[in-house]
Amino acid sequence: MTLRIQVSSSSAGTPVAYTFSSNPKMYDSKDELNAVAMPVLHGSTIYQKRAWDDRPRVLKWESNDVGSIYISGLVTYFRSIEGQIRYFNFRDINSINYRWPVAGTWKKARIVNIRTSLRPGGILRYDYVEIWISPEQ
Repeated sequence: MTLRIQVSSSSAGTPVAYTFSSNPKMYDSKDELNAVAMPVLHGSTIYQKRAWDDRPRVLKWESNDVGSIYISGLVTYFRSIEGQIRYFNFRDINSINYRWPVAGTWKKARIVNIRTSLRPGGILRYDYVEIWISPEQ
């Protein structure tokens, strides 16, 4: 059984404000090292790891009916809190936890953006829905 991602406005996780009806189909985990290339005048480039990894992570759902209660509830909720900070419990999606800059069950993140794209023709369907979140200190 897959455990669903939970969202709360409290770092303790209570009360849970929203539980995803379905986990994302794709997740951009930013699995590569967060390093900045620094050129050297007479030598090889050096790479310095950044002190804080604030790169946005993207949760993505594909091919859902616009009228589906699962996806419409998700879009409505996240549009209402866009730009705000929330705490996420990613549950059993371990790849999200690997590169998140802070340990713990509840991850602090800002909801950066909600992007949707409609599929042309036929029944109104989202081609994709993306929620962009960025780790916060």
